[in-house]
Amino acid sequence: MKEMKKIIPDVVEKLPVEEMYTDLLQPSFQALGKAGENIFKFVALPIRFLGMTADELEKKYKDFIAKALSGVEEEKRQKPSATIAGPLLEHVKYVFDDEQEKVVEEMFAELLSSACNQEKCDSVHPSYVHVLQQITWLEALILKKLYEYVNEIDCIGVVFKGIEHPQTKRVVVISEEAETLYHCDEEEESVFFHHYAAMVDEMFGATWMQFMVALNSLQQLNLVNRISLNRYKDSDEYSLDKHNREHIDDFDPKGRINVYGLTSYAVNLLSVCLK
Repeated sequence: MKEMKKIIPDVVEKLPVEEMYTDLLQPSFQALGKAGENIFKFVALPIRFLGMTADELEKKYKDFIAKALSGVEEEKRQKPSATIAGPLLEHVKYVFDDEQEKVVEEMFAELLSSACNQEKCDSVHPSYVHVLQQITWLEALILKKLYEYVNEIDCIGVVFKGIEHPQTKRVVVISEEAETLYHCDEEEESVFFHHYAAMVDEMFGATWMQFMVALNSLQQLNLVNRISLNRYKDSDEYSLDKHNREHIDDFDPKGRINVYGLTSYAVNLLSVCLK
């Protein structure tokens, strides 16, 4: 354990190092009958793992854990749940040294940081680790972009121009149903509110097919939802109404576009995986 302390940066020197490493790492090798061995050496067997030696992998783990803990004030630190730390540390080694997957590694680090934070740990669910295990750099960048608009008032989601080719510079959306508007004199009036969808140019260097596959994957993981909009004829406005017989004369049959937004599950996950 002395050797362990030596490799921990100053930022975590005051932590109960023995307990931290026991809780974070021991379950992984105890379950496989390797209790007592150096966890870093063990996960790297045989000798090299994804091009790294055991010592190189040990350094990657040190840096990763130190980065995660450095974001938590000392008085707020706590031991993370084994159901979070175990599978997280087991999987994160697969993205080490992959520059393209750096964004996913950063999300893992932030998730571990949240799990070690007394103020955030209650918001961390074990399923979040398994979700991150199933996304690539492209899905991670799409999620980050969508998360930028979560707190935008009246924004219903994002239109990715590279795959939708909208006919207008701004997507204005009329609410599906009239809502009651209350005046100061307490008179009531029903109106259709206007919302909007943000226009995004970025496709992060991906091809059209890669981008569509990523969006479909995110929908299957219950992270992204898709909203279809219909464009009114001779207008720059869109509606959430379905393109049915009753409204067939109102809409441009070629003017339908898709808007993508985050599910509530995704918002909760990203709140503990992104800074």
